[in-house]
Amino acid sequence: MNALIERRPNVLLERNESLLYVAKILGRIYTQSLYAVVYKNLDALQKLGDRGFFVLANHLSFEDIILEYLLIKDSLGKSCRTIMRDSLPGMFLLRRLGGLPMPRTQEYRKRSQKAKTETWREEVKSEYLAAKKELFEAEKELMHQKQVIVIHPEGTRKKIDRPLTIRLSLEHIINLQEELGLNIPCVALNIYYEAGVKYLPPLGVRPKVILTVTDPIEVQRQELDKLVGYFMRYAVRKP
Repeated sequence: MNALIERRPNVLLERNESLLYVAKILGRIYTQSLYAVVYKNLDALQKLGDRGFFVLANHLSFEDIILEYLLIKDSLGKSCRTIMRDSLPGMFLLRRLGGLPMPRTQEYRKRSQKAKTETWREEVKSEYLAAKKELFEAEKELMHQKQVIVIHPEGTRKKIDRPLTIRLSLEHIINLQEELGLNIPCVALNIYYEAGVKYLPPLGVRPKVILTVTDPIEVQRQELDKLVGYFMRYAVRKP
């Protein structure tokens, strides 16, 4: 019985392939009708061969997720998984499309503070820890399968303690590679909307959206600040 339990697939890895296929077609029609999509430095992805890796992307709009998926699909011929805030509206549907829900510490802390009893607070804590563990196990399995995971590190929009927040967000990649005993490449992805993310172009006008890939980097725990600097330099700033 224990062996059967250990082999039970992680529910976060379940995905509706038919729904994903339809969403891919609709996403491509949607983005190409609004934008002239430009890819830069795709050779950086080709260098990784069939290795599993993380894409570290800046996050400006919900359209980022569509563009990131199509970038990986067009360049490597495989689907990616995207880590998303677990409180996003429509998370049930996003999970069916391959989204990986991540519990945000700040949100669970607020829920814990609002709890009126110690039992309630313990339940919130247990839920948070269970969600983190489930995500971590899903990431381990995806790396074993040599898959691509996209993450939008927290803190890119903050003005206070920005590098520290991003550092905490990226640290789990180091934890993951130490757990697996291997180096996990990270690739910075800058998404730049030429006309801005809130711009609604006139009919027939398609402003550029530029997706720039940077050469991969691999770091150890003592080099975590190097990873933060890499992300800030190549993913966050304008190209």
